[in-house]
Amino acid sequence: MIRFVLRAAMTAALFAGAPTGLLAQGAPSPAAPFSVGPGDASAVTGSVFTARGERFQLSGVRSPRVSGAACAFERLRGRDARKALQRFIRRNAIEIVPTGGVSGRGNRLVNVRIDGRSLRTLMIRTKTVLPSSQARGNPWCVRPTP
Repeated sequence: MIRFVLRAAMTAALFAGAPTGLLAQGAPSPAAPFSVGPGDASAVTGSVFTARGERFQLSGVRSPRVSGAACAFERLRGRDARKALQRFIRRNAIEIVPTGGVSGRGNRLVNVRIDGRSLRTLMIRTKTVLPSSQARGNPWCVRPTP
């Protein structure tokens, strides 16, 4: 909560001192979608990737961790999620649509489309990530009941 308040205050201070016509002078909108060609993006985790020298995070998903994993099951699932994301973004041209949000780790939250299809939906269907609304606690380290 404190991080959010500080970011909001810093953003307000930044734009308060900017000339009023700055965005009207042709500067790109912060939410302007852009495309990245096949092979121009690289997966960092199952939901974080880099493109154009910047880190992005898929909006609305939670992926298992690789480093800092709570158990071996989470680490294995995290590697699978990272490989799946890598396959999707390296083999296809992607359209990145910023949501305007920022993750807790400072990555820009984005929606990604591949041939008009949502990458979020594709990743959830392959069961490599979970919708953030369904991921409470650490679902990857819970042992299944017999």
